[in-house]
Parts: sequence; structure tokens; C-alpha cells
Amino acid sequence: MSSEEQPIDHTIIEANLHRYIDHTCLKPDARPDDIIRLIDEAKRHGFKAVCINSSYIEFANKTMMDGSEELEEDLGQKAAHCEEEPLLLCATVGFPLGACMTEVKVEEARRCISAGAGGVDM
Repeated sequence: MSSEEQPIDHTIIEANLHRYIDHTCLKPDARPDDIIRLIDEAKRHGFKAVCINSSYIEFANKTMMDGSEELEEDLGQKAAHCEEEPLLLCATVGFPLGACMTEVKVEEARRCISAGAGGVDM
């Protein structure tokens, strides 16, 4: 380590590790109750994002909007933290193989963003 480099404070990283986690459910046979459970777990643990197949983005966005008041009542202080840094909804595009044409991926990404995705994994 050179004299200019500062050591990494791992206690800060460990205290905020949950904010770096994308909670995922990408199984092809996922059902709506799997997505609801995923969102609930991510909110309860203060994760950064949920990452799901694009076909569930609209459903997940509606679920997140509908459940926000109940979450605040259930979680108290942690919900206030989630309010400061809301749960990000991330869509997979061209998943799982990514072997479709670029134009198809672009359109899928546009539709996911229109449906409420705040992030896209391609």
C-alpha cells in the first residue's frame, strides 16, 4: 500500500452490506406469490433491488406500490430507511441466453422501464 492509499474501513461496508444486494427470482416457473415474497423479503432486509424476469415487472411495480403503507407500519425505522433509498425494481432483458437481436433487447428494455423498472440487466 502506498502512502497515498487509505485503508478500507470494512465496518462501514459490513454495516451497509444489505444495500449492495440484488434479491433475485429468475426461475422460469416463478409465480406471482414468488414475486410478492421476493419483494417482501427485499424490503424487510433493506436490499438494494429485486431482479426479476421482464414479464413480471408491471405486476411487481403494482405490488410494491400497493404494499408500501403496510410495510411502513410493519417495519417502523427500517421502513423509513427504505423510504430514503427505495427498493429498485430491476428487469432481466434477453434472459437467459441473450441470443436475441439487439433491436429486440432495446424494445424489451423500453417496455420494462415504461412498466416501472428502475434498472435493466442485459
